[in-house]
Amino acid sequence: MKSNEVKFMKALSDITIIDLTTAVSGPYCTMMMGDLGAEVIKIEQVKEGDILRRTTPHIQEATPVFAAYNRNKKSVVLDIRSPEGVKLIKKLLKNADVLIDSYQPGTMKEMGLDYDALKGEFPKLVCVSLTGYGKEGPYAQRPVYEGTLQAECGMTQSLINDSQGTPYLVGGSITQYASAYFCMTATLGALHQTHRTGVGQQVDINMYGSLLAMFALPINDYLFNGVECPVDGNAPQGFIRSKDGWLRLSCGDQPIWERAVKLMDDPVLNEPQYNDFEVRNQNRELMLERCELWSRKYTSEEAVHLFTEAGISGGIVRTIADLRKDPHLMARKSIVEIETAGAGKLPYFASPFRMNDSPVDYASAPEMGADTDEVLCARAELDRQEIETLRQAGVIG
Repeated sequence: MKSNEVKFMKALSDITIIDLTTAVSGPYCTMMMGDLGAEVIKIEQVKEGDILRRTTPHIQEATPVFAAYNRNKKSVVLDIRSPEGVKLIKKLLKNADVLIDSYQPGTMKEMGLDYDALKGEFPKLVCVSLTGYGKEGPYAQRPVYEGTLQAECGMTQSLINDSQGTPYLVGGSITQYASAYFCMTATLGALHQTHRTGVGQQVDINMYGSLLAMFALPINDYLFNGVECPVDGNAPQGFIRSKDGWLRLSCGDQPIWERAVKLMDDPVLNEPQYNDFEVRNQNRELMLERCELWSRKYTSEEAVHLFTEAGISGGIVRTIADLRKDPHLMARKSIVEIETAGAGKLPYFASPFRMNDSPVDYASAPEMGADTDEVLCARAELDRQEIETLRQAGVIG
């Protein structure tokens, strides 16, 4: 290697993951690990495949939502529920580091693929279960959806409501992403411990607990003080209008409040009683009204520029369509075009990871079963005749 050449090594290039997850949270977790270089072998059920292949809109022949959570993976199709399928998974586990599933609690035990059943044969294996409510407890067997979990954790009522107390959902599948990040963090921690001890372990992550952890501040405030945090924190925080749209203003901290008073030079905001945050909180609407008198003089871009110069947090309220041409996202190459089977190149958000010596590549999401033969030959040590016999028996797709 020449002295001016840089040798890149993926951060997780020595890790192999057998992925039995479906939908969003599990696949997003394993996709991020694939972005970091792990070999992710996605196991899909014969005839069914990942639920996102079947239930999300198509563009031409492509399923872009599935592709958004499954890049940098290989797809193997087999009958997971059959004894022969379970034997194949165990063959794949001989050279794997992680087995991750998103089945209902008890399903892996029924198939003989839970941690207790595997640890004797695969002592270094990290077994990860990502479920809705956890492996035990009175809610464990409940089916889960994003909105259900948001409602259950107190978020839609205590954290987001209007003056009549109407609950609202947060868009963007926040529960799915929160649990995916917690799952990846715990899995990496378990792998690090295995590297030190030579012993694997069970990792139990649930979406309900992950979302609760995202809102620890208002929950703890209630537990400690017996009161629910204001939706918008200390005033003035909220939405105000500009000449050409909406802004989000956040200046609840005292030093930031003082900068805002200086910038806006409003006679009401300058009144000394409003130096007390409790008085400001008692007059929330008035605070925002006076701030809006100032912001209405400017376009959104102009107002944010003035906020930034003054050290005040303020942002433009954007639509999703606006993000496609956002100059900051463009400058950071946060939107990438990835080849998508059946539709050509489509835009996706790039990995949030920026690592100098472990750059992220973007291999397209696999077509269903595209890697079945290759993986079973290389990792399960099957020959072509054995594969064809299993295919004819319906064990593999």
